[in-house]
Amino acid sequence: MIEKIPIKGKTDFVIVKFFSSLVETLVSEDAIPGACKMDYSLYAMHGIQGYRALKKVMGVCNKHKIPTILEAYRTDPDTAAFAREAFSFYNATATTILPYFGEASVHAILKYCEKGNGVYVINKLGHQKDFQWTKQNDTPMHMKISQKIVDWHTPGVGSLFEGRAEDIKEINRFFIHSKKDVPLLMPTGISSSQSLISALAQEDKDMAIHRVIDSTIPYAYINERTEDYYGAAAKELKRQNRGIKEIIQNKQA
Repeated sequence: MIEKIPIKGKTDFVIVKFFSSLVETLVSEDAIPGACKMDYSLYAMHGIQGYRALKKVMGVCNKHKIPTILEAYRTDPDTAAFAREAFSFYNATATTILPYFGEASVHAILKYCEKGNGVYVINKLGHQKDFQWTKQNDTPMHMKISQKIVDWHTPGVGSLFEGRAEDIKEINRFFIHSKKDVPLLMPTGISSSQSLISALAQEDKDMAIHRVIDSTIPYAYINERTEDYYGAAAKELKRQNRGIKEIIQNKQA
């Protein structure tokens, strides 16, 4: 992350300056993102300066009422402690968790959904045929997790699912058939934001609950080859939003 930031200085200053200015520009340009995702590990690797920067950047987003997602991939037998860190210390709107420590661990954090917070259960990342595709009784592990998400579901519980557009369509169909409103958090590492939305639009009746996360937007200035760092990000976000809006309008026509 920090190596892409074109500002020099102490780590916490560089991170806070870049992302705070970015958020302020997006707001002033009326290019409001559906949410801002913070990768916990990319801040934590810088120690105290990173933690300090994360809290300040989260505060800027909260000031402008932009939902924040603390991408921490955390769950352990004492998930309640992490929940307090995410929701009370960092004041995140939502966070991501791993499901592998079982129901008791998961429920320790799901109770925060009753307070208006969100929890995205890590369902599947990537599309390679690796451990995530391990089968039990001919059912891939990510589909087992999908069923658990349905079983655990309460308003605010969603799925973080990364895959190709056809994978997104399949998993979303599963949630629709479950009669649960399961919001998807979809990284764009494999498919573009527009292809993901197009896949959902074919049968999803409530597109507004989903979030597409494109981590390249803050660094759009690199491809634009411009020193207007924040303006380039606003321009790219507007471009993507226009494409998504057109898809939804065509669906409604």
